[in-house]
Amino acid sequence: RCHRNTPVKTGRLKYDFAYGCFLLCGVTLLSIIGLRASYTDAEWSGGAGGLLLIFLPVILAAGVAMLVGIALGIQLWRHWPLIALAGMSVLFITESLIGYGSVTLQNAVSIAYGAGATAMSGLWFLVLRKRHFPAALEE
Repeated sequence: RCHRNTPVKTGRLKYDFAYGCFLLCGVTLLSIIGLRASYTDAEWSGGAGGLLLIFLPVILAAGVAMLVGIALGIQLWRHWPLIALAGMSVLFITESLIGYGSVTLQNAVSIAYGAGATAMSGLWFLVLRKRHFPAALEE
């Protein structure tokens, strides 16, 4: 009986892990944006920006999680929200590296990515997960 449930639970865990990676990215990015917005430019350049050093391990973990999420999104390509999240992540990384556009555009892209990744991942955990892996399959 235990062996029968293993593929369902393993499959669900892959999806949970992929969405969890994107959720970590989105929440981390929105937290950094919120932290930055709570200070004036003078305060930020005067030393408040050093607060990011405290969050450095979380920022690094979110970066690794984004790469893992992209890889899992490609692996689980039949589930379109994961492909969308992977694509959004690649575009976000590309935009961040090349720094295209004004600061306002870059901030808007960061907010849109953070909100989108958080919302889509939250939707998985709150609604879609139950539809794709009903409790009856786990019993």
